[in-house]
Amino acid sequence: LPLINIVFLLLIFFMIAGRLSAGDPIKLVPPKSLSEMKIEKPEVVIHIGADKTFSFNKEIMDHESLLKEIEAFQQIHGDANYRLKIDEDFPGNDLLLLLGEMKQRGIDKAYILTLRKGGS
Repeated sequence: LPLINIVFLLLIFFMIAGRLSAGDPIKLVPPKSLSEMKIEKPEVVIHIGADKTFSFNKEIMDHESLLKEIEAFQQIHGDANYRLKIDEDFPGNDLLLLLGEMKQRGIDKAYILTLRKGGS
């Protein structure tokens, strides 16, 4: 009987320990890349889903709200690093439009996060 209790306690422990890291607010598959560049001080993560769902620092919002959040954040933290986590099925033309809108708001550099080609 005590062995069963220990097994159940271990099972519960591993179920809880397996969920400690928070996942992305939008399910997406990043595109693949050959670049291995790393960002030193990331501050802002923008998730972009294939269905044109957006997330700014893990808060889900629409396109207009995203632009307002970017503008407000840029006014406070002008030298922030912006990381874009984009689904590989997000249209490239829409990405170019978004990057243009970000540039209009004073963001000169945004990093697109990718997976290493042939790996994860």
